[in-house]
Amino acid sequence: MAMAVAGGGEVLVDPAPRPTRRQFTAEYRARVLAEYEAWNSQKAAMLRRDGLYQSQVFD
Repeated sequence: MAMAVAGGGEVLVDPAPRPTRRQFTAEYRARVLAEYEAWNSQKAAMLRRDGLYQSQVFD
């Protein structure tokens, strides 16, 4: 959490800390890719379910 002291002595707290990037294990990536390739017409629904984007999956 980022904090700074203002001129009057009060402490200012950054209300929006810097987000961290998600990291996926090799096992998770392999499982998602296998499931993605197995789906025919509902690939977008599967990606939405897992919170992923098309650009994160390489055919």
